[in-house]
Amino acid sequence: MAEPHEPIAAGAATILSGDRPKERLADDRLGFGGFAQALAQSIARLAPRDGVVLAVHGPWGSGKTSAVNMAMDALAELDSDDARTLVARFNPWWFSEQENLTRAFFAEVSAALGSKVSSRVVEGLKSVARRAAGAKGLIGAGVALVPGLGALKDLAEGGLEALGTLADDERSLDAARRELEEALREEGKRILVIIDDIDRLPADEARQIFRLVKSVADLPNVIYLLVFDREIARRALNDPADPASPEWLEKIVQASFDLPPVHRIDLQRLFLGRLEEIIGPDPPIQPGRWPDVFHRAVAPWLRTPRDATRLANAVAVAWPVVGDKVDLADFVAIETLRLSEPGVYDKVRHNAAAVTGLREAREDQKAFAEDLLAAATSARHEQVRGALQLLFPRLERAWSNRSYDGAFMAGWDKARRICSPRRFPSYFTFTLSDDVLGEAELGEVVGLLRNPEAFGSRIDEYAGIRRRGGGTKADLVLDELTHDEALLPPELRITAARTLLRTTDHFVPDVEERGFATVPSLWRVWWALEAVLTPLDPPERVRLVVEAMAESPALQTLAHVVSSVRTQHGRHGEDHAQPEGERLADAAGLAEIETAFRARMALEAGGDTLLKRAGLRSILYAWAAVAGEAAVRAWTTRAMETDVGAVRLAEIATSTAAAGAIGSYSVVEVPRVDRKALGEILDVDALLDRLDACRDASEANDRVIDRFLKGLGDRRGA
Repeated sequence: MAEPHEPIAAGAATILSGDRPKERLADDRLGFGGFAQALAQSIARLAPRDGVVLAVHGPWGSGKTSAVNMAMDALAELDSDDARTLVARFNPWWFSEQENLTRAFFAEVSAALGSKVSSRVVEGLKSVARRAAGAKGLIGAGVALVPGLGALKDLAEGGLEALGTLADDERSLDAARRELEEALREEGKRILVIIDDIDRLPADEARQIFRLVKSVADLPNVIYLLVFDREIARRALNDPADPASPEWLEKIVQASFDLPPVHRIDLQRLFLGRLEEIIGPDPPIQPGRWPDVFHRAVAPWLRTPRDATRLANAVAVAWPVVGDKVDLADFVAIETLRLSEPGVYDKVRHNAAAVTGLREAREDQKAFAEDLLAAATSARHEQVRGALQLLFPRLERAWSNRSYDGAFMAGWDKARRICSPRRFPSYFTFTLSDDVLGEAELGEVVGLLRNPEAFGSRIDEYAGIRRRGGGTKADLVLDELTHDEALLPPELRITAARTLLRTTDHFVPDVEERGFATVPSLWRVWWALEAVLTPLDPPERVRLVVEAMAESPALQTLAHVVSSVRTQHGRHGEDHAQPEGERLADAAGLAEIETAFRARMALEAGGDTLLKRAGLRSILYAWAAVAGEAAVRAWTTRAMETDVGAVRLAEIATSTAAAGAIGSYSVVEVPRVDRKALGEILDVDALLDRLDACRDASEANDRVIDRFLKGLGDRRGA
């Protein structure tokens, strides 16, 4: 056994295993051999004068196709030269259009039999196909059924002339079928038609396949072997208005065989064999820990051969990159969670501080641990709990009241365990970076819309994550809400709108980014709100906005909403007016919104918090537009009576502009004050007098005052 974390050989090839079924009995590693031989013997002994339909059942990914392939290998050994079974395969999953399934079936059977049967049988198949497919598919079926050309041969290669008299043949389907039956009896050869992957089809296409088999099930000397998951097929046929009910399915299948379950030991050996191919014969494991992690955090999720193959391939892709940075046992376990429990995996990935290290209040740990379990498949809670405690000792304190001191951390770090804060990021090399939104993470965010406090906290977290392309991760949430119409289910729209109206100030940073292509955050907020509100009935939209005017703490957003709806009505210039059908509210609705905003601002003006509000300048201008300048100037006059109020008004009045000298590439930022616009909300000369009185109170105040005066330019000019 190699020492833990032995370096990986440079240039070692990555071995991936396709999800390909086994072909021969000699390849059996999962115990299908006995089943395959028994199935082959049953088929070899059949003499179906009137045809027979068999079925092999097994869960999706359980190895049904491999077992059938092995049965065909065994059948070839049982057949004699003069009594050989002719095998034709049809996989309906390859043919995506429903109207082609019938025609493609006969085409594939005809092409597979080819010269192995008489021309009379082939012509009989073609004749039945034309009539079964209907007039719409006549020409395509005729070309497709020319033996040797295959089901997808292009019409242009054969031309209409290749059909000869096929299109003029007006015999009935019943007559064509009788001729085919007679030809098959004369042929005397046993024909086995295997139809696989029925459980991959949409329900309507699966029903079509079963109808097709029923219509041709009694052809002499023909055995049909259907391969599918019984439960999936039952769900596909469970249509009360359709004769293809589950009971109907039992009528067309004469004998069913259930694929024997693969023993868990064989599945584990399959995976471990693949792991040895990837890592080498001496894997870098800790002998005292690997068995526990494998059997408690990996093996419970190896339920089918497909599970084992997917996990092995995931390890094969990532290991050459991360193998010298991680512990093999922990890496295989976390990859198992990624594939089988994505909700748990995403919570772990985005909460490094909560799962690594040691120190945290036990009650906080218990709450987070329960959140992790809530994200797991309900039937797997105990397995998930056991796996997470093995990976993250910190969680043991929450679930088993066991704790560790700091002496353990050095050993975990040296062993490259995932529970080490320093090692943790290496385990997620191939996941989405923290500045993008994965599908599972986006679904979690949408779910949080039911809880305004939790949603606001998540947006605060995202607002602190800067993106490489600019902006923050919070911008991505607004973008998804704006552009993905299917993101919110109808029953969540009202709740989502209410939550957004309460929390949208969380999306607005204290300092906006500046740049040629930068979109102001309030614009993004408005676009998202508009997208969420628009599908609702107009009275419902107005009701939600009016309700928010009274209750929402997001005053900056409310001011922007009022201004935006007024703009839709042309209140800020007729050229900006939108057609009535595109407005969030009609004239009466706008009046309600304005009345609610005036009432909210009157309440704010009577308290002591308005001066501290983020976005105060835009709030005051929106207030002036709705309630008149006098109401706002009365409040700003009172605010100027204190030094704090005067300095705050100077601060919000000063914006930043870019300037540069002619012929120079250098750009500098300079303060700017629009005296005319400022006069709409306060007495500028009175503010200047108050600022003179505030001088020398503090360096911070002086900097604000100096910047305001510099931006104003002419100190007393009009």
